[in-house]
Parts: sequence; C-alpha cells; structure tokens
Amino acid sequence: EEEEEEEEAAKEPPTQKEPKQAPGADAEELTVFVGGLPWSCDDEMLRRDFSECGAIASLRLLTDKETGRSRGMAFVTFADVAGFEASLKFNGDDYGGRTLTVAKAACQADGKGKDGKGKGKDKGKGKGKDKGKDKGKGGKSGGKGGPSTRTAGCSSVVVKGLAYEASEGELRAVFACCGRGPTAVRILTDRETGESRGTAFVDFDPSDAAAPDEAVKLSETELRGRFFRVDYATPRSS
Repeated sequence: EEEEEEEEAAKEPPTQKEPKQAPGADAEELTVFVGGLPWSCDDEMLRRDFSECGAIASLRLLTDKETGRSRGMAFVTFADVAGFEASLKFNGDDYGGRTLTVAKAACQADGKGKDGKGKGKDKGKGKGKDKGKDKGKGGKSGGKGGPSTRTAGCSSVVVKGLAYEASEGELRAVFACCGRGPTAVRILTDRETGESRGTAFVDFDPSDAAAPDEAVKLSETELRGRFFRVDYATPRSS
C-alpha cells in the first residue's frame, strides 16, 4: 500500500514554549524529516520519544487538512547538533509496527526550500565533482542552464546522480515539502543485479501543480555524500 502524501504544514506558531537553539545553529541544518510514524502517534508521543535524542526546538506532525488525522510524517528540529545526529540513528527502526524513515530535511517544515546560503555552500563542490560525467550522459538538464522546459501534463521529476545507497524513504524525506509531497518514488535498478542505477522518478499528484517546480529547485542537494540533479520528467504517453 502506497504511503499517504503529506499536506502543507499549517502556519500557526507552536502553542507551547520551545527551547532556544544553540547560538549560530541554523534551523534547517538541525531539522529531520520523520516518515513511517504509526497513525496513532500524536505530538506528545513523538516529542516524548524523540526527546531521548536531545532537546527539541520545534516539532510539527503533518495531519490531514479535513480529518485532522496524522499523515504518519513529521518535522523535528533539535536545539543542537548532538540531538540531530542522535535522531538519525532511529532510521530503519521499528516504531509501533511501522518502519521509521529519519533523514535530514531538505526543506523547512513551513514548506520552503533551502535558501541560497545553504545551496551555495555545496553547489560548487557538487558540480565540480560530477559535472563532466553527468554532461556526457546528458540529458536535457543541468549545469548552469538549469532544468529543461516543463511540458504540459508534467507531474513528475527525474533525479540523477544519486548515491547508490540512497533509499526511496530518504527521497521521500527530501521532497516532502514540495507541494503536498510525493505520491510515489521509484529508484531505477539494474535488471540483473537489482542494484540502484543512481536515477529515480518522483511523482506528484497532477492536481498539485506547483510541486514539480518546487522539486527542481532542490537540484544540487546532497544525499549520502553525493549532489544529485533534478529535472522535469517527460509525461508518459497513455
């Protein structure tokens, strides 16, 4: 059964006082995306269990806009690096009968992507490392020219240059803030070995029109030590 997609996070400020972040700490650098939460998990349960990792600066459990029920996903921002790093060790753990995905959030809990500062820090490094190889394989996207033109009916993006160890759960975490989040993630694998080919497709609901545009802005994001590229996918003909 496919995982439910997330709704945009509500913008109301938290109702209770939160600990301040460590001086100089950037909120988006200390935020994790948590997927695979039990449907019964509420704010109190999530805060209690993740507080074992360290002080929590803010927390937002994603809920269905109409029913108010949990979507099984959340963003947790820690007050310091130690708490953030400890939480990543929960990735893959069984939690209430479901398998947790815990990964560094590529966007903020309010739905905004990383700013120029975060992207610029890594951009040159990633391009310098993969530019020649990626250009040869080539495609339509990339480099300084940016993504290709989005065609009519496009509701998916293609992700290239992925680390071979990257999982579908981690990609869901990366693209969680794009519109209402992915409806499906498919990593392409070698037919004989079953190993990742370093390419994936991320699908969004066709009614979630802005999601692909937000997704391509995450090009040059680092995941497991590699900086991947994102481009619009060509719609499959029916």
